[in-house]
Amino acid sequence: MTPNNNPCQIFNATVVPASSLQLEAVAGPLQIAPWGQSFQPVIVRVVDSSNPPNPVLGANVIFLSYVGRMPQNQPIVWAGEAGISQVGMTVILAKSQSTFQSDANGLAIISLSTAGISGNVAVVGTATAGNSSAQSAAQQLGP
Repeated sequence: MTPNNNPCQIFNATVVPASSLQLEAVAGPLQIAPWGQSFQPVIVRVVDSSNPPNPVLGANVIFLSYVGRMPQNQPIVWAGEAGISQVGMTVILAKSQSTFQSDANGLAIISLSTAGISGNVAVVGTATAGNSSAQSAAQQLGP
C-alpha cells in the first residue's frame, strides 16, 4: 500500500547525446590563495542544449589539471573575470585527471590540489563533457 493511498508518480528520463552537452562554470574558475590555504572547489554544471537548458544527471565530466610554476614566478595576470592573459607555465610539475558524474542538478565538483608542491605555483585545468569544456586557473602564492 502506498502512503495516503496515492500511486507512485510518473518519472520521465530522456537520453541526452554527448554532442548536446554544454558546460557552465558555476564556482571557482579563477582563484588566488595565500600559501597554506586551500583552494575553493571548482564547480561546473552540465546542461543540455534545449532552451531553457535542463540539468543532466550522470554525464561524465573529465577534469584534467596541470600544476606548474609561472615564468619568473610571476602571478597569473587577470583580465577581469573574463579570463587569463598570462602566457603558459614554463615548468609543469604534476598532472592529474579524474572523471566524475554530474548529480541530479547537473553539478560536478572537483577540489583543486597543488599535488603537495609548495611555493608560488599555478593549477590550470579543463573540465570536459561531450564536446564542451570549461577552463579554470588558480594560483597559490609562495611564502
